[in-house]
Amino acid sequence: MKTYIIIVLLLFIPMALQAEELVFVCELYPPYEYMDKGQLQGFEIYVIKEVCKRMQVDPAFRVYPWNRALYMVKTGHADAIFSLFKNSERLEFLYYPAQNISYEHNIIIARKEWTRNISKISDLNGLSVGVIAGYSYGKEFDEYNDMNKEACQNPENLLEKLKGKRMDVAVINDFVFRDLRRKLGYGVDFKILCTISTEPLYVAFSKAKGPHLKELSRSFGDALHEIKNDGTYRDILKKYGDSLLNTQYW
Repeated sequence: MKTYIIIVLLLFIPMALQAEELVFVCELYPPYEYMDKGQLQGFEIYVIKEVCKRMQVDPAFRVYPWNRALYMVKTGHADAIFSLFKNSERLEFLYYPAQNISYEHNIIIARKEWTRNISKISDLNGLSVGVIAGYSYGKEFDEYNDMNKEACQNPENLLEKLKGKRMDVAVINDFVFRDLRRKLGYGVDFKILCTISTEPLYVAFSKAKGPHLKELSRSFGDALHEIKNDGTYRDILKKYGDSLLNTQYW
C-alpha cells in the first residue's frame, strides 16, 4: 500500500510543478505584434513573456481579428487580451492591472515640404486627412467633422498615399510610424507635426473566466512594474531602435 501511495504521489508531482497556462488573444499590429517566419513577435509579446516568467505562468498567444478577440475574453473563451484602452464599457467584462503595458501616441504627419502649422485637431479644418479604416484616434478626433477623412487599408497603404500626394496629412500611431519609416526606407520623406492623443494601453483579463483572474491581473501589474523599474522593459525597447527610448512607451 505504501508503495502504491508513493507511486501516485510521484505521478502528481510533475503536474503540480507545471506552470499555469494563460491564453492571451490579440490582433496583428506591427511592431506591437507581428508574424515573422510563422512566429508571433513584437515588443508587447516580449514584455508579456517576461512578465509571465516572473509570475511563473506560461503564456499561450492566439491571433484573431480584433472584434473576435474582444468577444473571446468577454465570453470567457480566453484569459486575457492585449493591448487596448480602458473605458467604462470594457470595465464591465475585464479586469485591468494597475500598470499599462505601453502607450498609444497618435500623431499627425506630413510630407517633408509641408509648411502649414498644425498643433491641434482644429487646425485640420478643411484638410484631407489619412486614417486607417475602422480605427479610433481618440474621442476628439473621431468626432471632429470639419476635415475630409481619407480611409486607408493599413499603415503601409496610408504612407504610400501620403507620399503620393493623395492626401494633405495623415494620422498614425507614433510607434507604428517609426517602425514603418525604418522598414520602408522613408526616413526623410515625412515629418511629424504634432501629437493629437496619448492613451495608455493595457493587457486586460476576462471576468467571465472567474474571480481568480482578478488576482492574476494584480500580479501581472506588479510584475510589469518590476520589469519597468529594473531596466528589463527598457532593454526590450532597444530591440526596436534607440529612437524609441525617447518616447513615452516605457
